[in-house]
Amino acid sequence: MHLGITGGSSLTGSSIAAFFHRNDWKVSALFTKPSLADYSPLQRQRIETLPCDLCYGIRVEDDSCAQWIRKHQPDLWIHHHHYMEDFRSKAYDYHRANAVCIEPLERIVDALDSSGCKRIIYSGTYFEEPRQEQIEEFYPYVVSKLQVWAELLALCAKRDINIGKVVIPNVVDPFENRDRALPDFYEHVVEGREFQLHSPDNIIDSLPAGHLAQTYFHTALQLTKVKIVIDKPSGWRGTMIDWLQFANSEIAKRLDVPLVKIKQPSHQSVATSYFNTDDIDINWSLFWDRYVAQFDHDL
Repeated sequence: MHLGITGGSSLTGSSIAAFFHRNDWKVSALFTKPSLADYSPLQRQRIETLPCDLCYGIRVEDDSCAQWIRKHQPDLWIHHHHYMEDFRSKAYDYHRANAVCIEPLERIVDALDSSGCKRIIYSGTYFEEPRQEQIEEFYPYVVSKLQVWAELLALCAKRDINIGKVVIPNVVDPFENRDRALPDFYEHVVEGREFQLHSPDNIIDSLPAGHLAQTYFHTALQLTKVKIVIDKPSGWRGTMIDWLQFANSEIAKRLDVPLVKIKQPSHQSVATSYFNTDDIDINWSLFWDRYVAQFDHDL
């Protein structure tokens, strides 16, 4: 079986591609930039570990992606990319997102259909899951993600293509972006510096990247039998302060260093809740062993 996946330079995309390859799939990871040299050091490290076909200069907003699909005819397509610049901001460029993510969809699905591909998995995010306290947080990014899913559902229904969605929670891994909470906190533990936490009461759902990839594999198998699948893998659910206290203990123990102080705001913060519902069995001891062993301070 042959998998085509976009967004391969991301932590999640590279993890998914590697997992399918380990399970005897032929994997083609598609990249928008012309060469490996055009990516950041962290992205290059993810890409260089991939034991699969690396296809550079493939963009969905021109015809190169549809042409690639017709030539290589994947059996499964994982639609893993999205326009991400300023995605947490209300200044998110919805018009650019529309050009990159919405307008090319029909061309892509037509190419998949004509090539005999009958399974598509779309990568969602738990930011899309509406909860009462999040009304203020429906940024244009979330609207565009929801629109892509709605468009894909309609396009696949017309072409008799089975479609799945994996709702991605807070994915953790030694190779995640360094501006995220856990890598930042890890550096504070290593250096023995106090960590300032601004939103201790936020509810998060942390899932190791490898377990997320396993969910995609499970979704792909389900799509051989049913028309629509939505998977919401869940790992460690709780408040941000509890998550970082857990990390503090596990990291400090493995590095044989003191626990760091986590400073919380003097006023009560407004809490948000982002979490999934499908519990995944995780050996957290093994996760922390790997995290400490593989974390690269130079990236």
